[in-house]
Formats: sequence, C-alpha cells, structure tokens
Amino acid sequence: MTSNTFHTYMDKDSLSPKPTFYGTATVGTKGQIVIPANARDSISLKTGDKVIVIGLHKRGMIALCPLAQVEDMFEEMTEQFEIVRKAIKEARQNKAKEEE
Repeated sequence: MTSNTFHTYMDKDSLSPKPTFYGTATVGTKGQIVIPANARDSISLKTGDKVIVIGLHKRGMIALCPLAQVEDMFEEMTEQFEIVRKAIKEARQNKAKEEE
C-alpha cells in the first residue's frame, strides 16, 4: 500500500491569527481607492499587478487578493487534490480486492 501525505504549507508568519490593520482609504469619485503602502508591501503588491475582488456580502466587506498568489494557491491545491484522488482510488481498489 502506498502512503500519501496531504501537506499544508504555512509558516508562522504567513497567516496571522488576527487581521492586521493598515489604515484607511477613501473611495474617490471614480470608485478608486489607494491601498496603503504598508499593506501593499506586506503582500508584495506592485504597480500593475492584478487583484481578485471577493465580496463578503454577509459582512458587508470586500477582500483584495493578488491574482498571482491565488493562482499559486490553486496550483498547490490541485496538486494536493490529486494526491487525495489517488488515495481514494487506491482505497476503493483495496476494498474491492478484499471483497473478492
């Protein structure tokens, strides 16, 4: 039987247990805001980078997520899901053999 391990990669500084307050921003007449520099720096957001805007409607909030990091996260998740998929397939095959 093959041993598959599901990994979650996270160091102690990657996710703070509490949100970090970076300041405030004002919505301009065209709906634009300036993200505080320390917030941009904390996620390495540079001029021209694309962000995904996610609505948290029940809380009346939005979240901005850098597209590159979201793409990386989905790639890592896809790899982990493939490990899980293989483990499920193997478990089903083993069960079928036991039932023969």
